Amino acid sequence: MTIRRMGVALALVAGCMKRPYEPAGGTGALHVAGIYAMQEELYSGNCPGASARKGLTRVEVKHETGASMLKLTVDAQPFDAYIRKDGSFESKPLTISRQQTTYTTSLNGRFTDSSFFARLNVSTTAPLPLARPGLAETRICNYQFRWAAKKM
Repeated sequence: MTIRRMGVALALVAGCMKRPYEPAGGTGALHVAGIYAMQEELYSGNCPGASARKGLTRVEVKHETGASMLKLTVDAQPFDAYIRKDGSFESKPLTISRQQTTYTTSLNGRFTDSSFFARLNVSTTAPLPLARPGLAETRICNYQFRWAAKKM
């Protein structure tokens, strides 16, 4: 192989390495940023008292075309999530404490061209009132919500 041919081969290999993998017949880089109208439904829970949001909820998604991270904001609550090329996403667990209750939430789902579907998992831990002296007990509750959202 001549030096010239070797240089051309190296240039081709380097050019291929810079471009992200795109499956055959792919639609190009994924872009899901925008405002969505989301409907929520409670579909599972092991403690009474939880309910889904009523009506449509505004969801803002910040995402740069082709990026692997996004920020999804619902009711001023941000979720940082990893998004794959197929549109599936998963957030990092988020823990918030309010008064004596701790809430841990995580979100996973999938984006399409004009919508997304997701499951919100919520786990709460709260102390139970003491009926008599002794060790404090806690109540752990788990809820799952379905989200269906359309781009506005």
